[in-house]
Amino acid sequence: MARTRVYRGGRVLHDDLDVSAAADLIGTADTAVWIDLGPDDLDALPPLADRLGFHAMAIRDALAEHPSHSFARYAGHCLLVLRATTFDPSRGLLRVSPVAAFVTDDALVTVRRNDFLRADDIVDRWGEESELASSGSGFLLYGFLDTLSKDTAAVVRALDEALDNLADSLLDEKADESVVQRRSLVLRRGLVLLRRTIFPFEDALDTLTGDAEPPYDETIAPYMHGVYERVTRLADWTDSLRDMVATIVQTAMSLHDSRMTVISKKVSGWGALIAVPAVITGFFGINVPYPGINQQWGFVLCVVVLVASFVTLYAVFKHRDWL
Repeated sequence: MARTRVYRGGRVLHDDLDVSAAADLIGTADTAVWIDLGPDDLDALPPLADRLGFHAMAIRDALAEHPSHSFARYAGHCLLVLRATTFDPSRGLLRVSPVAAFVTDDALVTVRRNDFLRADDIVDRWGEESELASSGSGFLLYGFLDTLSKDTAAVVRALDEALDNLADSLLDEKADESVVQRRSLVLRRGLVLLRRTIFPFEDALDTLTGDAEPPYDETIAPYMHGVYERVTRLADWTDSLRDMVATIVQTAMSLHDSRMTVISKKVSGWGALIAVPAVITGFFGINVPYPGINQQWGFVLCVVVLVASFVTLYAVFKHRDWL
């Protein structure tokens, strides 16, 4: 369902107007308009964009799965195409969905392909910084980017915790190695997607904050710089997580090789223990005369030698941790 909000003079004038009615107010003095098109409203973008004079390439990028730009400036407006993320800790699954924002001097039009970024969260963020509302569309843009960056930070934090839990499970001897390996691969793939999400975000903010004519005033500039610093820290955080997941995968392989070595050592030890009695019984069972053949004491001697050799070898192997 489409959402709208209209600010005038730093105060909320209308909430959840019809999209057409909200669009009619764009260009009114001292007014800032937000129009949000959710997953079910994407068909409304072309006519709205045509009405507001958005460039055709901007519309194409806003609706594309793989846009050609993360930030682009056109006559009368600019376009940001970023990615919202969500993470399922139980499955270790990370999903990504594009989210676009058209910014003009007095309006912000957001296009969300999924509900990974919730419109209610953006509205709540504006409520927390209501004293900045007089800055118009720059205030709307800041609230949108700040909410998106915080959601991304929460996903990075959740992925970090998932990797910590995976690292702890490596020390559990009862853990299923196949489950650990499969989960490490899933988390590694999620980390790759996360990097592909954060780096364009960082590049877009770098271009936006360094633009000669940014779409916000000096009041919003420090806040936008704070968002940029947060995203930069997230980029560094993902780099450390990449090193961490590589270490986990390498450690899992090393532990697997170590366990296989221990198993091979124990099998070889037991094989040696079984071989010695086999040699002794084979000697006493040959069809040639030897002391004690066909005698009771010969049988007793065979049993004593067999048991003594087995016990001795077992004690030696156990002392040297070969079993």
